[in-house]
Amino acid sequence: MTATPPPSRADLDRPSPGAVLAESMTEAAERRGRRRDVRPLGRLLPFLVRHKGSALIAGFWLAVSTMASLGLTITARGAIDNGFAQGGADLDVWFLVLGANAVGLGLATALRYFYVTKTGERMIATCARPCSAAS
Repeated sequence: MTATPPPSRADLDRPSPGAVLAESMTEAAERRGRRRDVRPLGRLLPFLVRHKGSALIAGFWLAVSTMASLGLTITARGAIDNGFAQGGADLDVWFLVLGANAVGLGLATALRYFYVTKTGERMIATCARPCSAAS
C-alpha cells in the first residue's frame, strides 16, 4: 500500500472545491429573498391539463405509496405487538404481511416515480414547443 504524501502548506490554506461551492450557494441564497408564494406555478397548469391522464395516475400512485409507507409502520408495530404473543406462534404471518407491505411500497414508489417523471418530461416538452417555435 502506498502512503499519500502529507498536504503542503499551500493546500492547507486553499479551501476545497466543495467548500467553495457551499459558500457560493449560501451567498446566492442570502441575496435571493425568501418566498412562500406558489402562484407562479399556476402558469404550468395549462401544460399539466394537456397531460391530465398521466397526472391523475401519478397522483394515484403518490397516494398509494404514501399509504403503503404509513402502513409499513403499522404492520411493523403489529408484528412487534402481536407477533410475539403466544410464544411467537404468529410471528411468521406478521413477517409475511410486513414483507408484502414492503414489496407493495417498492412497486408503488417505482410507479409513482415513473409517472411523475413521465408527466414532468412531457410538460417540459410541451412548454418548450412554443419557446422553440418563437426563435
